[in-house]
Amino acid sequence: MERLQKEDDESVNLWYLYGWTYYLQGEEAESNGGDKANVFVLAGECFKQAIKLAALQEFENYGLMVRTWELVAVISSALSSSANNDDNLDEDAAVDAQEHLRTFLVAMTAILRCQFSVI
Repeated sequence: MERLQKEDDESVNLWYLYGWTYYLQGEEAESNGGDKANVFVLAGECFKQAIKLAALQEFENYGLMVRTWELVAVISSALSSSANNDDNLDEDAAVDAQEHLRTFLVAMTAILRCQFSVI
């Protein structure tokens, strides 16, 4: 994927795949008793980049974008839970969780605008 990123770092699909990879690594870490928060933050950043690029490029794969937003919501929820349940989690992770939630809400607003403008 790094080679693809060097060729075209503005590919929505590439950033989605990066996010998905980190997301799966976070799920695996959790199932092995590890900490998924740091990996989920990376996944969220990649998904956020995919959402930004999709908006700029008028990306038309709405199914992929809906799934991306769903994953951002899952990550935001997981990070919020971690921030509320873990006294050792630093304040940056809590801020990241809030930022992911804001991104999700902005993205959902954008998709609703696109869908209603098409009708």
